[in-house]
Parts: sequence; C-alpha cells; structure tokens
Amino acid sequence: MRTIPSALQAKLASGVTTLARCWIIARRDGVTLGFTDHDEDITFDATVCHAATGLTASEATAQLGLQVDGAEIAGALADDSLLESDLVIGPAATDITDSTSTGRALLTAADAPTARAGISAAQLAAMAAHNVAINGGVDVAQELGTTGATLANNTAKYTADMFEAMYNHGANTAVVTSAQLASSSFPSALSGFSFGHQIKATTAITSPASGDFAKHRQKIEGYRIARWGFGAAGASPIVVAFRLYSTASGTAFVKLSNSDQSRCLYHEINVAAGWNVVAFSVAGDTTGTWQATTSTGLTFELFVSGKETTPASSLDAWGTTNKVQTTNATNLLGTNNNLTILTGLYIDAGTQLPAAADLPLLMRTFDQEVALCMRYYEKSFPVLTPPAQNAGTGIGETTWPVIVAGANNNRAPFNPFTVRKRISPTLTFFNPSNTNGNVSDSQVGADGGAPASTANERGLIMSASANASSVVGNYLRVHWTADARL
Repeated sequence: MRTIPSALQAKLASGVTTLARCWIIARRDGVTLGFTDHDEDITFDATVCHAATGLTASEATAQLGLQVDGAEIAGALADDSLLESDLVIGPAATDITDSTSTGRALLTAADAPTARAGISAAQLAAMAAHNVAINGGVDVAQELGTTGATLANNTAKYTADMFEAMYNHGANTAVVTSAQLASSSFPSALSGFSFGHQIKATTAITSPASGDFAKHRQKIEGYRIARWGFGAAGASPIVVAFRLYSTASGTAFVKLSNSDQSRCLYHEINVAAGWNVVAFSVAGDTTGTWQATTSTGLTFELFVSGKETTPASSLDAWGTTNKVQTTNATNLLGTNNNLTILTGLYIDAGTQLPAAADLPLLMRTFDQEVALCMRYYEKSFPVLTPPAQNAGTGIGETTWPVIVAGANNNRAPFNPFTVRKRISPTLTFFNPSNTNGNVSDSQVGADGGAPASTANERGLIMSASANASSVVGNYLRVHWTADARL
C-alpha cells in the first residue's frame, strides 16, 4: 500500500481541488527553471514555476515488488525562458503543491527521491544509448584480454576492443606497453569502472624529437556520427568526456579529426598526478569532408606525449593543422614506468557536460558493448578467451563432418557471424589441437590442411582437406577470428 504524506492526504480529503503540479529542471550548470500546469505562476521552493507551458501529467503509479514507480508528462513544453539545449541538461523533479498557498509542498523532498532519481536514470540511459564511442569503459578486450602487448615503434595496436595504442620514438630506445587494465590493478581507486586502457613506458620516452608521440586512439565509424551533420551548415556541437589517470602531472591534449586528418581540433588538458575528470564541448565542423558510412567518421586521440618543431597553437576550433603536439603539451611518459589510463569515454552531440559521478552510468552494459564490438571483431573463442593456437576443443570452434575420407577436400556449411560486419572481414585460423592454423581431426588426433575460405559481412564459408587417416563421420575442427576493424 502506498503511504500518502499527511498534508496531501488532508487536501485530498477536503473535497476541494486546489492542487497543481510543478516541474523543476535543475541544470548541471546551476540554473533552475520552473513550470506548472496551474493557470497562474507559482513560487515553489524559491523557484518561480511558470504557467501556460503546455504540459499535463498522468496519475503517479506505484508498483509492487521491484518494479519502478512512475508517471507520464505529456504535451509540448513551451516557454520563452526555455531553450532546446535546456531540455537535455536536467535532471527534472516533479512536486505537487497547494495552489491556494504560495508554493506549499505537499510532496516534500523526502517523499520524492525515487521519482527524482528515476527521471535522472532514464535520462542517463538515453544518453548512454547515444554515446558514439564504443566500449567506452574498456570492458571488452576480445583479442588480448588483460595480457596486452609490447608495442612496436610507430605501429598502432588494438589492445582492447576499439582502443588502439601507439607511440613513435625517433631514438628508438623507449619500451612502451599497452593493455586492458582491471580496476583491481589501478594505481588508485576509481569508483564505477571495472577496466581502463593503459599505456605504460617501461623504458621512458626520453629526449623526444619532432614527430615523436604516444597516444590512446579510438576510430568511430561514419554511420555513428552521420546524424551530427558535420561538413555542412547546422553541424551539431559535440561533448567529449572521460576519466584519465596519469603518474605525472603536466598537459595532455585531445585531438579530434576526420578520416584523412584534413580537419582537426585540439583541446588541452591540465593533468594532475592521479585521476582526472575531463569534459568539454566544441562546435560542430561546418566544412571539410566527413565520412558518414562504413569508413572512419571521427578519430578521437588522447596524446600523452608529443613533440613538434611548430606545435598546434589554435585550440578548441576546427582547422587544417595536423600536429602531434600543442603549444603547452608535455611528455607524461618521460620517466621509466610512467603510465596513463583512459576510461569512461563518452562522445555525443550536444552541449551537456556530464558530471564525473554520472560517467559510469553513461557506459552501456557489457552485453551491449560486446555486440557493438563484434561488428568490427568477432571470434569463435569464448568472449573472455584470447585467440590462440592449441587452445582446445569444445569451446566454440567451427566443426563439420568428413564426407570424403582421406586427404580430400571437405566443405563446411555456411557459418553466420553473430553480428553483421562493417565490411567483409580478414580471417585468421587457429588449430584447436596444434600450434599451426590447420584444421584438426580430433578422432584420429591429427591435422588436416589449412582452410581455404571466403567471407562477407554476414558470415564465412571454408573448406579443408582432411587427414589421410580421416574416415567418413569424423569431424574437422578449427577456430577463427574475423577482423573488420577501422
């Protein structure tokens, strides 16, 4: 049974209708806006709630068990004080007041925390769905897991799904590693995140020369940013937010660019040692060529080291300068074992800057992120098992029967992908029972030949010769990865 506050109960029992609903929009920048369905303005909780704003509300429903209570607000919210951008800056709260008394709350703050939190949670869920960054919380690392890799100089490497690490050191003395890092290994605690994308200079990037750098990078497919309208009048502004850990203090910078880096924007970050909150908004780019289909639409790069003879000096504005250092940027990896960790990447249209406490809630759930990641990279192995030769059978490998005995070709049925790929992927094969990429006949404990294959966006077809000892009814087995990354 729902408990009704005594003041509201008394008003309902009086038989006279003097109730009005008030909506308070408390923007994260501190501005508070008020609206009411009454026919006159009402001052509530020191906020003037304007009448004639076009809203009506349903009854508030109370649910049994763990279901969420709620109510509906319908209509067109219209008021001269309200801008389009205000509608996404919330959260909003609803209160019922007595219109015969100036703003006397009949639902107090103590009565309404669930409604307030519910509205905010719904808004955050919608924002998470629109985050164009994939795997922003770095929860998914299908290829390497938390093992990571030692980077090759001037060679980009995916060390978590959608996240690349790269460095260039002309002196070629630096040793740089990158990995998905579990929160249990974070140098200091960070609430709300389970993983981050780490770059670590086990041997420092010392005396950097022009063109040297180290960076975290995510490329975002054109389809994901097409609705922004970049490259034309009316391009949407965008918000970028994330958490950054650094061993050293200094200045890092974000570089946003189109596919050929003919349009770039730079934003400097004052970095303190430890965890940092980064959130900024920039205008959309109204010129240049921006891909809006399957190729790279937007590249996000976080530079934690960089050197240029003439650094980029124009900040927070789109231009044609393509550099690996800004005027004030410093080398955060200049000492052995210095590291940086990126997590909580959020990028979307708009101007609302999310609060640090909200960033974890702007990340999609693990299952949602895995499905998005599989458009670019999929494997036959379990999602938490990095691909490897000789990993064993019965863990998802493709299996098909021997139809023609002996060392003869046998074709597998069409193997559909879990998720349609961005483009036809590059296939790599793994023997479940040996260290080569051949198929295996586990019944005879011997290998067949290397698979011949073809693939499109939907799936793959392969064939391979069986072993000379294979008989009809045995099974050929092989693992695979399908790589359609940007």
